[in-house]
Amino acid sequence: MTSGNVFGPAIIFWMNLFYRHQLDNISPARLASSVSVPVMIIHGENDRRFPLAYARKLQNSFAPGQSELYVAPGVGHSDSSKTAGYPAAVKAFVDRHWPPDANRAD
Repeated sequence: MTSGNVFGPAIIFWMNLFYRHQLDNISPARLASSVSVPVMIIHGENDRRFPLAYARKLQNSFAPGQSELYVAPGVGHSDSSKTAGYPAAVKAFVDRHWPPDANRAD
């Protein structure tokens, strides 16, 4: 058992108390159906606060093909941007969905 299997649910438990048991109303997975733009989810492979399964569940909450998941290898909760593949993954996502010509005024 990883600490993420303990801390993730504990954080959600306390957030649920803070939001007076209406956490489901603001859940990213629940709100996904109202999002109409492409989404990139970035998650650390070794995140101990929120297990990778949470990111996969969120990705599956979007319409097929609407979201992409970058799993940052070997890092935890806050270090995804420090991985070697991060800049290329973000650039590729942006280039696919907002090519340079899309912003050009004609």
